[in-house]
Amino acid sequence: MTISERLSDRADTSSELYRHQCEVRWCISKGREFFDVYVRDVAAARGRAAAKALIRDVKAQASLGNTGEWSDWRENSQISLA
Repeated sequence: MTISERLSDRADTSSELYRHQCEVRWCISKGREFFDVYVRDVAAARGRAAAKALIRDVKAQASLGNTGEWSDWRENSQISLA
């Protein structure tokens, strides 16, 4: 399956939701030590609400078994960007 075929079923790749999901996967793939530093930078740059949303969704996705593989998103996770 090509990347185009994989993306055709997905959300708009230019959306904030898709960007957030990519960031969550990326953070999971980098590991806990990296994430602890990164989320502090997110709080400083984008605010506490953004950092809290990232923490919540990284924890939820990791607990559902997401290891940060490209395009993996576990639907049992309820996300909101607020």
